Amino acid sequence: QVYRKLYEISADLAHELKNPLASIKGAVEFLKEGRLTPRLIDIIYSETERLDRIVRDFLTLARPVASAKRKVS
Repeated sequence: QVYRKLYEISADLAHELKNPLASIKGAVEFLKEGRLTPRLIDIIYSETERLDRIVRDFLTLARPVASAKRKVS
């Protein structure tokens, strides 16, 4: 069950990363064709910011939480 949950989290993360990457790739294709517009720059910037947030959120989720240990009966 742990592996299943890990797979689900990995699949969700991959999906969340692929969407902004597709937008960036599309914008870069236009740039390669010489079509530089402020809109393309905005797309690339906002999607890289989105990727950064996703990675930071994932790292926060993956970070072990310090917990106080105490004896129980």
